[in-house]
Amino acid sequence: SAGACNEEPACYVETFTNGNQGGRKMTFGPIYWRDRPNGEEFRMSWMAGEISSLTISGGCEEVILMDDDYCRSVDEDNGAWQLRDRNLDVRVNSLVNDLDNDVCRIKITVKKEWIRGLWRGVSGRGH
Repeated sequence: SAGACNEEPACYVETFTNGNQGGRKMTFGPIYWRDRPNGEEFRMSWMAGEISSLTISGGCEEVILMDDDYCRSVDEDNGAWQLRDRNLDVRVNSLVNDLDNDVCRIKITVKKEWIRGLWRGVSGRGH
């Protein structure tokens, strides 16, 4: 890429079997807006019954964890995280009881472009 400032946002989610990003890890993504403007839904495979924490990259716009009981994209038991007002990663250190070890799918959507004037990524470097 021509320079860090022009890098397009990448959305990926790292999921973990233990709280606080511990245990075994499974990554979903990255996806990019040019390929997946409507986001992408992933089956959780073996992680479905194991997930206890996650990290969401700052390039995501929204992440939805679909509760295994109904597995619908709109359901009160789902977990949803919005990153429309930030470029920094989000660490979700634990999940509410309904979702802990009980997620069927993950839906991720990616930002079209970084939010101007805000730090990006994990450490805030590469502004």
